Amino acid sequence: MRAPHNGACARLRPQVGMGGMECYEQDFEEYLLADTSAYYKVKAAAWIEQDSCPDYMQKADDCLQKEEERVENYLHSSTKVRICGGGRVLCGSSTR
Repeated sequence: MRAPHNGACARLRPQVGMGGMECYEQDFEEYLLADTSAYYKVKAAAWIEQDSCPDYMQKADDCLQKEEERVENYLHSSTKVRICGGGRVLCGSSTR
């Protein structure tokens, strides 16, 4: 596993003039959130069919924790609220 760089790439781009947060949000984050939401909609539908409620909840919690780690390691800190806050991505309220 690669060593985390605490979102260094996402923080560095605006600092070196490679675009402001608008580019990050519109050209990357918006699509990341929509695709992540779609992925978890499929996963959640399968879990509901095959797992008990406690198993479903444990899988959802595990995924939220992993998404938080990904945000902290690879994305801009502003993404954390949008991807992990309140389980929005798992609940499918993210839109493109």
